[in-house]
Amino acid sequence: MPLFEAMACGCVCIARKHEGIKFLNGIIPLVENMQEAKEILTQLINNKEEKEEIRNKSLTFIEKNYRFDEERKNAILRWLE
Repeated sequence: MPLFEAMACGCVCIARKHEGIKFLNGIIPLVENMQEAKEILTQLINNKEEKEEIRNKSLTFIEKNYRFDEERKNAILRWLE
């Protein structure tokens, strides 16, 4: 949950690669170890465009999958009737 919260807040996230979040591959960088994380952080510090691309992919993912838009709100209200 903290990872998704950070993504929703617009943070540029890097996460340790594991089975539970493999679906995020291609949205945020997934790393095996601290050396890989260090390399990606260094790369992102020097590349504003790549950093913004990760931020945009993250926000799009959260908006699409976890935010309650009007359609979802209406579905919940119909279910509660």
